[in-house]
Amino acid sequence: MREEIITSDAIDEWAWFKCFFRSSHENWDGKTHKRNYCELRLRDAAIFMLGNVSNKKVLDVGCGWGLYAITLAKMGAVVYGQDINEDYITKAKQLIASIELEGTFKVGNAKELLFEDNFFDAVFSGDFFEHITLEDKKAVIKEVYKVLKPGGIFVIKTPNLTYLKISLMVKRIAACLSFKNPFNIHIAHTRNNPDCQHHGLITHQELEKILEENMFHFPQVSLNPLARKGLPIWLGKLLSRTKILNEHILISVRKPIFLGFWP
Repeated sequence: MREEIITSDAIDEWAWFKCFFRSSHENWDGKTHKRNYCELRLRDAAIFMLGNVSNKKVLDVGCGWGLYAITLAKMGAVVYGQDINEDYITKAKQLIASIELEGTFKVGNAKELLFEDNFFDAVFSGDFFEHITLEDKKAVIKEVYKVLKPGGIFVIKTPNLTYLKISLMVKRIAACLSFKNPFNIHIAHTRNNPDCQHHGLITHQELEKILEENMFHFPQVSLNPLARKGLPIWLGKLLSRTKILNEHILISVRKPIFLGFWP
């Protein structure tokens, strides 16, 4: 597996797009960043689920700096984004303008999407659902249903809570065998490790249930090989044939056509 490491002085505004993250969640040296090629592949897999986006109107919910919206614009989509953080929206506008592309970005809570009903060909939400509560997820999904055209596709990418719990258990067992304190190890972005942003982690089963309750067609799930240093490729493929051992939930659903046109 390729490895690319840079230090903080080489970080620029596109580092997040290029997938440079802290080299470690525990005992980080404060300057070293490593490129996460596994995450890059997962981002691709999520976007592939949208199909051909050329000239399609696509909304990025919880768009942040426009990571996915700007990438989709490069693919020829007519992009829109909404995020509650005004600074993020300002940055997204600056970034997309800097590469001479266009997009419509609005400040607002995703529980109330600021767009017309039946407007979008597709809606995408990447790395957002883990930041909101279960009740907020339900509200956002209802809003997405409203703004999608009948037959429109909705894709979600978010960490898989089931996998993370299994991974945590394995790491804690390994810590015990090494005579280390297992309770110093926590799921990343929880328990101040290094922050508490992922307070809304969810399982496949929970997310699929909400989508089905909101009349979306039965979810389609993308299963992706587990890639880890030292893990044989064949074993990574074998382990990831089940949902529980997929690091992320990559799920797509469609708004019904008949019910969409004849509510």
